Order: sequence, then structure tokens, then C-alpha cells
Amino acid sequence: SDWSSDVCSSDLLSWIQPDRLMIGLNCLQPFAWTYPFANGGNDATVMPDARLTTIKTTGFDFVRMAVDNSALLGADSASNVTTTVLDTMIAEIITGIQRRTALGLKVILDFHFKGDISNYVAGYGFADVFDGGTKAARMSFVAARLGAALHTNINNGCGRANVCYEFFNEPPSPATVSTASYIVQLEAWWTAIRAAMPLHTIVVAGNNLNAYDGTPAGQASGLTSLTASHFDVNTGFAYHDYENGPFTMQGAGTYGPYSYGNGIRYPASLNSSESAVSSAFTTAAGSDTNAINMVVTQTTWASSIHQYFVTYGSKSLRAARLKVATDWSDAAGISRKRIFNTEGGVAFNASDDASDADAAQWIQDAKDNATAAGISCMTVHEMQGSTFGIQNTTTPWAFNASIQAALFP
Repeated sequence: SDWSSDVCSSDLLSWIQPDRLMIGLNCLQPFAWTYPFANGGNDATVMPDARLTTIKTTGFDFVRMAVDNSALLGADSASNVTTTVLDTMIAEIITGIQRRTALGLKVILDFHFKGDISNYVAGYGFADVFDGGTKAARMSFVAARLGAALHTNINNGCGRANVCYEFFNEPPSPATVSTASYIVQLEAWWTAIRAAMPLHTIVVAGNNLNAYDGTPAGQASGLTSLTASHFDVNTGFAYHDYENGPFTMQGAGTYGPYSYGNGIRYPASLNSSESAVSSAFTTAAGSDTNAINMVVTQTTWASSIHQYFVTYGSKSLRAARLKVATDWSDAAGISRKRIFNTEGGVAFNASDDASDADAAQWIQDAKDNATAAGISCMTVHEMQGSTFGIQNTTTPWAFNASIQAALFP
């Protein structure tokens, strides 16, 4: 078995709850994106005990605590000789984890690598850290040092059952780094982290932004390209749930071509017609021919409105996509509890995004499908800071009522 009732055993998936789906909240605050850490305020300001308690009492089992990798990678010396600043950062991260677990929340420590963002620490983009040389070694050193701190500081009794380590957020597309190169490097990094952190659950993911499979990229990639037997039984495998962009990212200005979408309904059957949705998008996009090509013209692409209607736009269609992951785990002979949804959601809280009701239905369907499939957890994106935000930023820290009802009826 991949787990047992003895959560202090060293040979099991220590973080999960074997008997039910756990539900978590993705939190990009405050340990991203710079140092000193202050995204939305320092930890005591943006995540006071009262807010953490509200998250717990609302029904969430865990928070996914995003940590800015670029600050860690750029600290001190790239030769790994000096670690003073790096260790100071890691100590703050450990304190943040301990604050959350003390109030009853489990934690996914998310090594939130964003190598596609140009204003991150220079020299640590995706192409840099997959060089097989000094940058890859720096990534390994920093990731393992963070893991070692977990092992040292959060390991008393069954403490490790409260924290798992996700390495790393949304790996690159095969167009940026080949799938074969990604897998080789991921396994090397995982080996270094496991050596430093022998007892905590590690969570890894396929490339192309935690995809299920190669469907979005048009070539072999994603979770199903990983070989489960290359990792130990205390390793989980993550996917991210945003399929498909015309609905989930409509109106969100930072999400490229999908920003032209407006009023697209879920399930897709609630729309008047596919042609009407496509026509409205084309009108809104105007002269942006790239957006029109991606979302309207190329009907076989995963980014298209047509694929929303035929592949992604209902509970049953989304269950079929999740089955890609569970079929992979079943074929590998591993527990479905080793499948983690570590991020997913809908842009809904601006005037041109999805409606509250449709976003809530999408999230409820995600929960129902995950429960039926028997995977370990789902993580809702996100706490605050974007049009995906589901929680108010001031006391009493209220959650959007529709989303809350969908998650915790």
C-alpha cells in the first residue's frame, strides 16, 4: 500500500488523508515575489492568526504557501559558499509554516518557480536552470537546503504529516525546454531534495504548466510523461486545473488572448451557441490576429472556443480529462491518492470575467470529480491579489459566498 494508518511511518505518502478529498487555498502572499517578503504585506499583516483561523473554520484543510524561488536562488553566492541571507529567508519560511500548522492547517510548501517572468533575478529563467551546469546545481542546492530545513524543524512526532513540499510550480512548455530534458533534470533535483528530506511528502509535476498530458502542447508532455517508478512511494504527482482558458481566464488582462472573452457561460451548454461566443470574441479582439487565431480560428487547439464546447465545457467532459491522470496512476500500479490538484480556478470577480454562479459551478464540479476519482486534494486559486481572488483582504476575511457554498455546502 502507498500509505497506512501510521502517519509517522517513513514509507508512506505521509501528508494525505486516505479517506477523503482535502481542500486547500492557494496563497501567493506574502512569501512572493521579492525579498524582504512583502507581497500584500508581511506575514503578520497579510496572514494574521485571525485570518488563518477563518480559513480553517471555513472548511479548508490546507494552504498552498507559494515561496519566491528567485529571491532564494539569487541570495548570497551562486557558488553556494555563503548562505547567510538564504538561511535567513528559509528561517522566515519555516516560521510561516509553523504559524499555519499551529492553527490546524496543513501546508503545501510551493517552490514557486516562475522562470518565464523577465523581471525575476537575472540569469534564473527556465533555460538557465536547465543548463545542466552551475545554474541547475544552484537550483538543486537551494531546493535541497529548504528541504533540509523542513526535515530539521518540522519533524517532531508526526509533524511531517502537516507539510509537503511541491517542487516546482508550473514547469516550462516543451517548446522552451524539451520534455526529455525536463524529466532528466526533475529526477536529479528530486533526488537531491529527497536526500536532504527523507520523510516528508514531495510533490512533482509534468511540464507544460502542470498539464495532464500533451494535449495542450500538441506533443508529449505533462504528468503522463513522468515515470512513477522513478520516484518513491512518498511522492505525489500534481496537475493544475484551468482547462480551458476561454472560460477560466476570460477577461483576465494578464492572461493574454483570453482577456477578450466576456460573458462565456459554464457549462458550455448555457451559451446561446458556439458561433455566437466566437463572433463576440472576434469582435472584442479587433486587430489582435494572434488572439483570434488561438481562440477562434484554430479549432483543434486546446486554447480554442471550439475545444471548450467539445472537450472541456461540462462536468462529464472534465471528468474525462481527470481520468487521463487516474488512468496513468492505475497503469503504473500506484494509488490515486498520489494525484494532487495543486492549483485551479476561474477568473470571476471583475465585470468582464465569469459570473460568480458559473465560477462556483465550475469549482463544485471540480470538487465532485476529484472526490469521485479518489485523488488526494484540490487547491482553489486564489486567496487574493487577482481576479481569481475568493477572500476579502480585511477582517472578517469573508469568502465569496457562492464559492464558499460550492466548496462547503
